[in-house]
Amino acid sequence: AWYNVCSSGLYTTGLPICFANAPLTANCYTSTPQQGFWSGSAALSGGYRWANASATLDFLRADGDTRYDGNIFSGDESRVLQQALGGTLTLRPLAPLTITLTAGQSLDRSQQYFSGTPDGFFNTRRDTFSWLNQLSLTPGQKFLAGADFERDLIASDTDYAGHSRNDTGVFGLYQWFPGHQELQLSGRYDHNQQFGDHYTGCARWAYRWGDALRVTASYGTAFKAPTFNDLYFPFFGDPTLRPETSHSTEVGLNGRWSFLSWAINGYQTQINDLIEYNPVTFGAANINRARIRGLETQLAAHLQEWHAQVQVTLLDPRDVGVNYGELLPRRAQYTARLDLDRDIGELSVGATLFESGPSFEDPANTQRLGGYGTLDVRAAWRLQSRWELQALLKNALNRDYETALYYNQPGRSAYLTLRYLPVKS
Repeated sequence: AWYNVCSSGLYTTGLPICFANAPLTANCYTSTPQQGFWSGSAALSGGYRWANASATLDFLRADGDTRYDGNIFSGDESRVLQQALGGTLTLRPLAPLTITLTAGQSLDRSQQYFSGTPDGFFNTRRDTFSWLNQLSLTPGQKFLAGADFERDLIASDTDYAGHSRNDTGVFGLYQWFPGHQELQLSGRYDHNQQFGDHYTGCARWAYRWGDALRVTASYGTAFKAPTFNDLYFPFFGDPTLRPETSHSTEVGLNGRWSFLSWAINGYQTQINDLIEYNPVTFGAANINRARIRGLETQLAAHLQEWHAQVQVTLLDPRDVGVNYGELLPRRAQYTARLDLDRDIGELSVGATLFESGPSFEDPANTQRLGGYGTLDVRAAWRLQSRWELQALLKNALNRDYETALYYNQPGRSAYLTLRYLPVKS
C-alpha cells in the first residue's frame, strides 16, 4: 500500500490588470484597491497492489478568490471551487492481457460578485469512465482496444438550451516493432450527443540507427468539441460554436552523440473551425479555416557539472479563411529559450532566458503585440539529505510586456521555497 498527502496555499495582493491608458473598449475599467488573489488546495492519493491487480484513488480540491477591475456585467470578484475524484483498477487475468478500468468526476464552480453582491454563478460537472484492454501478441507486437464515456452537465442562473450532453467513444491501437522500425496505427469513433458522429485516426512510423539517430513520420486527424465554458460561460461563451476538426503531418529527426542530444521536428496542421478568443466580441469564436506550419529544434548538453539546453520554435500560423493570409491571434512566429545550470557541490545555480517575437491581438492583424524577452535566475541548496532551500527570481530585469493587448504581466517577482524530500521506500 502507498499514500500521498499534499496541501498548498497562495496569496498575492495583485497588480493593476490593465495599462493606465487602456480604453474601456478593451474591457478595462477603473482600478480598485481590492485587487488580489488567494487559493488553497489539498490533494490525497493512495493505492494498493495485489499479485495480479492494483487499485488507486485520487482526490483534489482547490478553492480560490480573485478580485479584479470590472463592472456590473462582469463583476469584480470571482470565487472558484474546483474538485476532482478518480479511481483506477488494473487487472491482469492472463500474462499477455492487462485490463484497466477508470472512473472519475470533476467539478468547476464559479460565483461572480460585484461590490460584494452576488452577480451570477456558473457550475459545470464532468463524469468519466474508460475501459482499456492491452494485449501483447508477440514480443514485438501490441494491441490496445477500449471504450470511454463522458457526461457534461451545466447549472447557471442563466437558462441555456442545453444542460447536459454525452460523448461515447471506442478506439483501437496496433503497435509493431519489426527490426529497427516502429509502426503504429490507431482509430477512434466518437458519438457526441450535441455534435454527432466523428471518426479520427493516426499512422506513425519510425526507424532507428542504433542509439545515435532516429527518424519519425506521422499523419493524424482530430476532433475537438467546444467545452461548456466555450459555449455558455457568461460574457465569453457562444452557443453557436462549431467543433474543431483537423489533420496533421509531422516528420522528425533526433539523435545523440557523446554529451550532446538534439532533435528537429517539422509539422503542418490544417484546422477547420478553430476555436479562438475574439477581442472584438470579448468571447470565443470560430476561425473557419486555419493552417499552422512549424519547425522545432532542441539541443541539450550535459558535461560534468554543467547542463545546458536550447529550444527554438519557428511558426507560421495563418488564417486561410475570411482573413486570408493574416496571422492567427496571439501566436508569435518565433520563440527561443535557453536554460543553463551548474552544480557546485550541495549548491546549484541556473538561469533561463526566454524570447518571443511579436504577434497580433485580433484576427485582422490591426492590433500589434510587441516581442519581449525575460530572464529568470534560480538557486537551490541541499541543506541535509532530506531538505532543500530554493530561491527563484522571475523576470529579473523587470521587463514590461503584454501577451494580451493592454493587460499587464507580473514584474520582478521573488520566491523562496523550503522543500522536504522524504526517502523513497
